[in-house]
This record gives sequence, structure tokens and C-alpha cells, in this order.
Amino acid sequence: MKKYLIATTLLFIHELTFANHDSTKWIDAPIVKVDIKSIEPGELNTYEWAGLPIYVIKLTSKQAETLKNIPVDNVGDKKNSSPEQHTYNNAYFRGYEQYLFQLQMQEKRVQNDIVVLIGLSPYIGCSPYFNRNLLDGSKPDFLNDYFYSPCREVYFDISGRVIKGHKHKEQLNMLLPPYVLENDKILIGNDQTLNKEKLSIFLGVLKLENKHIENELDLYHAIGLNLTKEIARYFDQSNMDISKPTVFGATPLGQAVAFNHLELIDLFLQRGSSFEEHLPSGEKVGCLLQHQKASEIEKYYKLGFDPSIGYCKASNDCFIPIIHSSAPLQWEPTEAEKIALAQKHGFDINKKYCGKSLVERLKANNRESLISPNKKAAN
Repeated sequence: MKKYLIATTLLFIHELTFANHDSTKWIDAPIVKVDIKSIEPGELNTYEWAGLPIYVIKLTSKQAETLKNIPVDNVGDKKNSSPEQHTYNNAYFRGYEQYLFQLQMQEKRVQNDIVVLIGLSPYIGCSPYFNRNLLDGSKPDFLNDYFYSPCREVYFDISGRVIKGHKHKEQLNMLLPPYVLENDKILIGNDQTLNKEKLSIFLGVLKLENKHIENELDLYHAIGLNLTKEIARYFDQSNMDISKPTVFGATPLGQAVAFNHLELIDLFLQRGSSFEEHLPSGEKVGCLLQHQKASEIEKYYKLGFDPSIGYCKASNDCFIPIIHSSAPLQWEPTEAEKIALAQKHGFDINKKYCGKSLVERLKANNRESLISPNKKAAN
């Protein structure tokens, strides 16, 4: 098993995000075994499972005591971040199987002084640093050991709980992979006894293939299971306003985009939904696509997605297109292709949104090379 140390680059943007993963990997990925005896107490160890960075820390007695004494009022999410909230608010939290695993893991944030986390920020796909403060004087005094996400300037305690004081509306904890402690080993991954059917039974998820949808909870699980015909039948027989949020805070289209179910997305769009519907975060459904690769976004263009509309919230009530949000930071390797694709579909790189054009945003972040010379001249 390969073991990696945390990168020392000023800003390490992990190229792997949930949006680019097959969600079934969470069930089928080989188990990673970590020997607890080999872990130096108090230090961060990074492994790879299902194409994701996994953070493992064996807490020292001092770290465990400090964690216990963190003032409750300073913790943004005192319980555990709702899987529904993560599903809707994070473009890279994809796949119904991942949702089910998160339900299963909610109460296992610290076990026997062992912390196991997915090493990606719940806000965007940055890998948070361990014990590194990039903003002078910004670290809360009560945090001795912590994670810091430079992409969104957010602190988490050593167990991955979000700390209040950041500028974002949502309070999101770092996510946990499925894992168990077995004797002196940490087994990261599904133990292969929890297949999709057993997970559904374990979590009380309805087997809707043989049952009509009766309420919004049924509808949510039906969207997760991608039951297009049953959902179409439900909307034909109910008076539900498809453009309004369900009990979970997002519209049916928002749920379908979060799960990346294109057939359902097409169904909802045909029935009057729009990528401009709002998410619980205040951003619009279309903003969920900012992490997608160009090849995936092309499928959404075929469904009527408009790259010139502002979907992502920049500040207050000002919205910017997804390419303004992702390209300046170059979150993943296909940003140049995404820009060219957006231009093909009518996007103007010189049009200003929230006071700046894409060209100006790229220049400010030394990313102007993402635009081809011919495209610059044409615009």
C-alpha cells in the first residue's frame, strides 16, 4: 500500500473529484487495510481508496482531550452534516450509493481515538491541509490541531467538523468513507456483504420498483434509484409543483443533477424545470456542473444548458457562469476544453459578470493560457 505525505505546494487542488467517479466504486472498490500499529500517533497519514485521498490520524491523548474541549458553540455542525445537504450543495458528492454510505457512517466520526476522513473539502474539491494556516492570524485560538481548506478559507477540527467563522452559508463537515476497525486494522471500504439491495434494506429505503410513490420521501429515493417511469407516473397523478423544493430543500431537478441522472433531468426539464432553480445554498442548480469534465457538460448542453447564464453565487445576489467559477482556479484538467466548449455554445469570454469578464478573472489568477490564441483574437 502506498503511503503519501501531505503536499507542501501552496495550493494543492486534487484532480480527482466525486463528480468524476463512478459511484459504484464505493461498493466495488477493493478494501484498503491500514495497520494501526504502523501509524505514528498525532501525524496525518494519507492513503488512496476508490480513487480518493483518505486521511487517517491516530489521536494522541492530548489531541483527544483538546478535541473533547472544543467549545460546542464554535462547531458549525454539532451533529453530523446531513447527507441530503451534502448531496445538493456539493457538485462532487455524487451517487446514491455514496449517500447510503454516508447515512451509515454518520455516528463514526471518531472511533477508539482513530479518525478516518475523505481528504477533500466539502465545499469544493480541495484537499485540506493539516496544521497549516495560510491566513495570518485567522486561525481560532482554541484549535491546536486542525484541517484548513485554502480554496474556501474554512477550518475543521481534527475530526473533520467544520468550525464557525467562515463566510459561507452552509455548515458542512468533512465526509467519511465506509470503514470499520477490526483488531489492529482499519478496513476502508465496503466489506462486500453490503451490496445495493442489502444497503437499501438496512437503511429502510423503499423498493419502489414494486410500489407507487406516495410522498416526497418516496420521491427522493426514487430519484436516487433513477426510477424514471415510476416518477413520471407520480407526476402524472399528483398535483405537485415540480419547480418547488421538496422537504429536503432542493427541487426534483436539483436532486437529479446531484445524482447525475440524465434521463430524469431530461424528464424534469420537459415538464417545466429549469437549471435556474435554487439550491439550499442559494446558488442555482446549474452551478452543480462547475466540477464536471467537458465530456459530461456536453451532455447537458444537449439538454439545453446555457453557459452564459449566471448560476454560481459570487457575492450577495450576484451570479456568475460556471466557467467563471471553475476556470480561474483550474479545478480539474479539462478547464481549457470546457472554455472552448462554452464558446462553441455562445459564451462570450469578454462579457462582464459581477464586474469582471472571464479573461480578467483568468489574468488575475495567471490562467490566461487556458484560452486559445485564436479564441482570444476572435473575441
